[in-house]
Amino acid sequence: MNGRRPECDVAVLSSAEVAFGWHGLEFARARISHEPASLRSGQEIAFGVGAEDRVLDDRNAPMFDDLIRRLRSARGPKGPRRHQLFRLASRALA
Repeated sequence: MNGRRPECDVAVLSSAEVAFGWHGLEFARARISHEPASLRSGQEIAFGVGAEDRVLDDRNAPMFDDLIRRLRSARGPKGPRRHQLFRLASRALA
């Protein structure tokens, strides 16, 4: 290890949910979901920062890709200090 914090954080939150963060900012969760009006369960990925949480699907996949690109360019040791994604507080995922 070089003493640096890893760029991507992964934390198991429960037996049904895993959180993903970039330099300490949570941006997605993979979880087991339950289908409405049935006993079936499935899997889903919810993504977003703050109140922008949404379930990943074919229609919003480009938004997920864009979020990842913005996180990679704005959030890191050399990111633009005034960028909103850079300024959001880091926190431990676990």
